[in-house]
Amino acid sequence: MMGRLMQRFGRRPVIRGTITAMAVGTLLTLPESLPCMVVGVAVFTCGFFGTHSIASAWVSRRAITYRAQASSLYLFSYYLGSSISGTLGGLFWVRFDWPGVAAMICLVVVAALACTELLGRKYADQTS
Repeated sequence: MMGRLMQRFGRRPVIRGTITAMAVGTLLTLPESLPCMVVGVAVFTCGFFGTHSIASAWVSRRAITYRAQASSLYLFSYYLGSSISGTLGGLFWVRFDWPGVAAMICLVVVAALACTELLGRKYADQTS
């Protein structure tokens, strides 16, 4: 599905949308309403895995040589980031409960969007 969307609209607009979906999904988990939480988790999950699939394909497309090493470095960073954010999430949970964790997630999402924009500008001629 992400591949079809990227072909139709381009890589950058679609990854912006999937990252935005992560933020929207996070915010939907804040009300104390089970239906909102379920929808929020679903929206976040779709955005997360959409972003991951686009970023992973982007690495493969950008690497001219040593593609296997580039993909390996991406996956290493992916799991390292997951470990760090998971640990920080636990600390935010202890101190601020779920709203604090949601705020931390939104900060990480904003950072991901900023990185996407910077990379998109730097490689504008080679990305869509």
